[in-house]
Amino acid sequence: MNHSVDEATAITNTVLTALQKIVPGPQTTASAQLAFLCGQLSAGAPNLLDIPANEIGDLAAYFVALQACFDQAIKAGATYETMNSIVVLVPTLNPKYNLGAAVSNFVMRMALAEQSNILAAFTFTSREQIDNYLNEIVANFEPAIDVAADNMDQLVYQALIGLQSAVVNDLSLRAIPLPQVVTVTYPVALPALTIAQRLYQDPTQVATIVAMNDIPAPLFCPRSLQVLSVGPP
Repeated sequence: MNHSVDEATAITNTVLTALQKIVPGPQTTASAQLAFLCGQLSAGAPNLLDIPANEIGDLAAYFVALQACFDQAIKAGATYETMNSIVVLVPTLNPKYNLGAAVSNFVMRMALAEQSNILAAFTFTSREQIDNYLNEIVANFEPAIDVAADNMDQLVYQALIGLQSAVVNDLSLRAIPLPQVVTVTYPVALPALTIAQRLYQDPTQVATIVAMNDIPAPLFCPRSLQVLSVGPP
């Protein structure tokens, strides 16, 4: 009995199950493909992982298959927020063997890479929105960077630092032209349409005002509410 392989296989199955759960329903062609890839890897993991300890560098086929599952999860609709559940899951895996640790570390790196790709393609509406994501993604990277440093894995360490820096630079630059979130207060309650016209001369902004303030009835907005700033940032 190979306890190392058993542990790594169990970790694999836990992650694959979690990956399928973060995809919204109902089932689509993309989510069906995700289920197929996850099932294929789950069945093949014991053999792919069962190699001599001194040949751990030969796990390429396993890691390629696991990466394909992550990539397919994004195609199937996984979001930054749902991918964050994988980031939260990794510290709970607690592997005892090097093989399990290698799988756990790879899972964390893949989750960070997917979150970085999602943010790169995301359309933001305010500086505050970017700041919230920026603070979280930087914090998400730190444990993975620390693990690479502790393992003296210079290549992975540099890759993580480089990706983290690229995300920070990208989001910081994209925040500059965006409006800020400000609070406005009116002497009486006004409809969202009136507020949109007064602030932006644009009735299509009603949806943004309603969403930002979680307003159940757009005809009766609170007197004080948050809106996007008007004019140059």
